[in-house]
Amino acid sequence: MNRTRWIAAAAAVLAVAGTARAEEPPKEGWFNTADLAYAFTSGNSESETLAFSYRGTGHWGRNGFEFRTGGLHAQATTTTIFAEGLPDNYNVIEQESTGDTAELYYATARYDRAITPRFYWFGSLGWDRNTFAGIDNRYVAAGGVGYIWLNGETMKFRTDGAATYTNQSDVVDNPDVADSYAGLRGAWAFSWNFLKNATWTNDLILDENLSETSDWRGDMFNALTVTMTDRLALKVGLRWLYDADPSFQEADLFNSFGANIGTVLVEHDSLDTIFTTSLVINF
Repeated sequence: MNRTRWIAAAAAVLAVAGTARAEEPPKEGWFNTADLAYAFTSGNSESETLAFSYRGTGHWGRNGFEFRTGGLHAQATTTTIFAEGLPDNYNVIEQESTGDTAELYYATARYDRAITPRFYWFGSLGWDRNTFAGIDNRYVAAGGVGYIWLNGETMKFRTDGAATYTNQSDVVDNPDVADSYAGLRGAWAFSWNFLKNATWTNDLILDENLSETSDWRGDMFNALTVTMTDRLALKVGLRWLYDADPSFQEADLFNSFGANIGTVLVEHDSLDTIFTTSLVINF
């Protein structure tokens, strides 16, 4: 994957932008949205997955606030079966082992201040953890400006540009990689209410490490939300997390005789794909 694939999605967003209706002023007050998804299996296989998210937004005059938090946790139980005894007289023994298979959490806070009806500046703080991608804690501070291209009844689109500072601690430390660095960020937020009760949203964040320009990250989230009542909706979401220079993990090193002679550092995969279906509660 390269940057061209991320940028190509912009063409699709702008291609439909011209159909937006007249602009509407933002509603004042504080608004809350929570998503909850849960899935489990039992019997021959056992697994459990919980995903949740919360978004609170506030608008008062020229001031805008946003707080997001969420996470995903999955675990699975592996059963090993063996028999003990004789072929015609034996006991079946089961041994179970339960372990985590995914763990991801995040929280961000953001403040926006309008300069004109379309132009604004903002500041944000964010934290995330993705242990299966090798990230124990990552903190990002960002400050920059943005522009609202569309703010209609059916379509909204804004873009951001910011300077960032990142501090990251990995599950497995690599002394050759800096844990703090300055960077640049580009982002957009797009929503399209293409049916009376159906909305498509697309959010993209691109982060560039100025200390090592080959190290860049992409975070894209697509969601289709179908409203059932004023309070409840169903949402299908697909998120891609891409890291061009991923964190490392330890791997056992064996020689040609099968003896363990130590460990080596191996990179994690660059791309994580997360698919969720959830119940949305507005309050």
